[in-house]
Amino acid sequence: MAITRTDVTDRFAEFTSIGDPEFDDVLADAALQINTRVFGDKADLGTVYLAAHLLGCAHPSLIPPGRVTSEEMDGTSYKYAVADHQAAGDDLDSTPYGRLFKRLRAQLPGARFVMPC
Repeated sequence: MAITRTDVTDRFAEFTSIGDPEFDDVLADAALQINTRVFGDKADLGTVYLAAHLLGCAHPSLIPPGRVTSEEMDGTSYKYAVADHQAAGDDLDSTPYGRLFKRLRAQLPGARFVMPC
């Protein structure tokens, strides 16, 4: 099945503001990088995660903030929202969607990809 914009935005509503031409390009790019023989019945989910990762790389401001950290100094408490996309690691680690893709891919023997942001 061909993945659509709705397939991605139903799962990741943060990308609804992205224009159709860019969204279509990202969907086509992601679909080309998923080997359906390797991903099998998880190919559609892999395409959704990979498309979201590519969108997140292109639009990091749309990625929701991650965990909240806090500290106390001189009796004053400070809390910060730390964006998950600031994590170090390979390129797929740069977005929460890329990490979902990696987790899915890890279940598939022989599936190895390197995704640049």
